Formats: sequence, C-alpha cells, structure tokens
Amino acid sequence: MTPGPRDSVVRALADLLVSTFADRVLRVAIDGPDAASKIILADETAGVVASLGRPVIRAGVDGFHNPQVIRRRRGSHSPDGYFLDAFDYTAARHLLIDNEHPDVPRVLRWAADAAGRTCPP
Repeated sequence: MTPGPRDSVVRALADLLVSTFADRVLRVAIDGPDAASKIILADETAGVVASLGRPVIRAGVDGFHNPQVIRRRRGSHSPDGYFLDAFDYTAARHLLIDNEHPDVPRVLRWAADAAGRTCPP
C-alpha cells in the first residue's frame, strides 16, 4: 500500500525528531484547537519515532486533570474554570519538562478523582 500524504508528513516529522539532538532528551509539544486531531498526530508520530529506535514517552495534558473539586469550583460550565482550573500544569511541567530523565508519570485520572499525584500541587 502506498503511503498517503498524512503518512508522509508523519514520517518526515519522525525523521526530523530522530535526527535532532540524538544524544539528549527531546521534548515535543503538539498543540492546536480542539478537534484538530492532535492526539492522533502525536500517537502516530510517537509510534514511528519508536520504530526508528528512539525511546519515547508519550504523555498528554489529559492525564493531568485536577480533581473535580478544583476543576468545577467556578461551575461545571464555566469557560474560566475550564481554562484556569482543569489541568495541573505544575505537575505536568515538574514531571515532564523539569526532570532531566522523565519517567512515565502516575497521574490523577480525570474519571477517578483518586489519589495518584506524584508531586505536590
């Protein structure tokens, strides 16, 4: 089967990532508007990068939701609450960016609201 344009873009991105600073930890963020398929692009790219022999830790901000008591304190439908309170960016930064050798984090899952934090709030 001939690769399509999307496959070619993913492969080109993966090739670039694998060849960039091969001796260092490389952190890549994929951002964009809701429903833009960011997760799909991240998953596909991570898969190709891993298949090319570069270690990959695939993490996303969805794994860093705050507990409901924080997420909903401005109301369930508050745009400000979603923007300001939904995610624990401090934990994400601490575990994924500030660590010289990040490990796959144990995080508080959105649906569970159970203890699982690995760093102080």
